[in-house]
Amino acid sequence: SLNAKTDKAYYNLGLLKHKSGFFEKAINYYDQALELKPNDTDILFNKSLCFLENRNFSEGINLYKWRLGGIYKDNSSIKLEDIKGKKVLITCDQGLGDTILFSRFIKLLLDIKTDVTLVVMAAMVDLMKCIDSRIKIISATDNVMKYDYNISLGDLIHIFKLQETNIPKYKNYININKKYIDKWSRKIDKNKFNIGVIWQGRKNTIIDEGRSIELKYFKNISKIHNVQLISLQKNEGIEQISDFQKKNSIMNFDSELDVNVKFLDTAGLMKNLDLVICSDTSIPHLAGSLGVKVWLLVQKYPYWYWVSKNNKSIWYDSIKIYKQSKLNSWTSVFNKIENDLKSELADL
Repeated sequence: SLNAKTDKAYYNLGLLKHKSGFFEKAINYYDQALELKPNDTDILFNKSLCFLENRNFSEGINLYKWRLGGIYKDNSSIKLEDIKGKKVLITCDQGLGDTILFSRFIKLLLDIKTDVTLVVMAAMVDLMKCIDSRIKIISATDNVMKYDYNISLGDLIHIFKLQETNIPKYKNYININKKYIDKWSRKIDKNKFNIGVIWQGRKNTIIDEGRSIELKYFKNISKIHNVQLISLQKNEGIEQISDFQKKNSIMNFDSELDVNVKFLDTAGLMKNLDLVICSDTSIPHLAGSLGVKVWLLVQKYPYWYWVSKNNKSIWYDSIKIYKQSKLNSWTSVFNKIENDLKSELADL
């Protein structure tokens, strides 16, 4: 009312409607903001997410090129037939979980004889080598042989014209060395129903908004007969364990997990578990790629990866989704999990 030409106001209204699940109204506000500031990449990318979270994949993927300030926008013209049989350098443009999620598409590139070199952060090199020996995994672009195309992992959803119905799904597509599975098999009691839990991502970051949970919500689950909770938490969030252990049982391997090689201890431990219950971090992606059974806890309007018609993940066959019925409230989610777990244990 003070200034109808303020693009920031329309953008903020769009964000508020978006976060509250009013997708059509959000897009309307985003469009009004874009009329005033047509090339704003933040508005364009959030409009992309709004479409994707409303399961409009076609519109969403067309705008997905505007992520990270639009640095990959020129790659939107690359087609699958262009890179077939060529040498392609692929970089990772987002987080750990995104890298694991989108790496499935590389298997499709191998099927069409594409020569793939994947550049990942150093911490992910050993894990990514477990996908397929034909993929060259490096942590820096120094001394890279000549390549025909340089694309990002995020570009692959456009190149493969992703729809909810054509997502490549595998029982598992990361296969770790058996030594890591055997190592952790000796450390847990197989007579128990072992549940790995993780509750927190990186605090005070935009991406973590609405995702992290407090460990205290797992207290009733920890008291179910024959259930053993095992923490998969690293770094932030582990400070909650000592207080939780005063009245509840949970095993903590923080000092042993992934000390020498990142991710592979966590992966080996998870392969020995009956179930993983976790918040929206990189862990459900790791577990899903390993074929480990997961109950994923998400906010009422989750990130677009976790939208579906039902509680089944459209990306991972082993992931079941538990979504808030009320914004920012986890109580009903954990009541549902507790009941489902008791029913499952009764059938064993």
